[in-house]
Amino acid sequence: MTAIRLVAGALLVALAAASFPPPAAAAGNSERTMTQTPSATPSGQGLIVSPSRFGPKETMDRLVAAVTEAGIGIAARIDHAAAAAKAGLTLRPTEVLVFGNPKAGTPVMQAIPTIAIDLPLKALVWQDEEGRTWLAVNDPVWLAERHGGAAGAEGNLRAMAAGLVALAARATGASP
Repeated sequence: MTAIRLVAGALLVALAAASFPPPAAAAGNSERTMTQTPSATPSGQGLIVSPSRFGPKETMDRLVAAVTEAGIGIAARIDHAAAAAKAGLTLRPTEVLVFGNPKAGTPVMQAIPTIAIDLPLKALVWQDEEGRTWLAVNDPVWLAERHGGAAGAEGNLRAMAAGLVALAARATGASP
């Protein structure tokens, strides 16, 4: 539990410019704009995407539990499929979790005011057309690049990405 809290704390410490080399697209998914691989991977498109061993609801419930156990606050859980149904439309299961820690996020926003548009952090769980469940989070490195970054925080960015991968692994049943 303490290790999870430490990783989660590092997850929200800072955003700065750095870069991960984009991995090759997963076999059979080359037409997609994000990488979907057997383990969580920075996509080069701003997302870290992981397949889940569980259905969408259980994956999101497990993510909520992992985030809560890490001491990170949850701002919202948005069920897009339910909203679509209310509008008379259909959408495969699609949910977004908005989560963060003001003690970690505020200093980042003080340093990079435009980053506030991307904070708190968000995670997306969805079911694809073949019935597979996926979890995606914004890549902290990509966010930093998008906002011009703050030099010298590359280590924090890697820790944030590792923290997100650890939370995703807990939610999806993968090994971190």
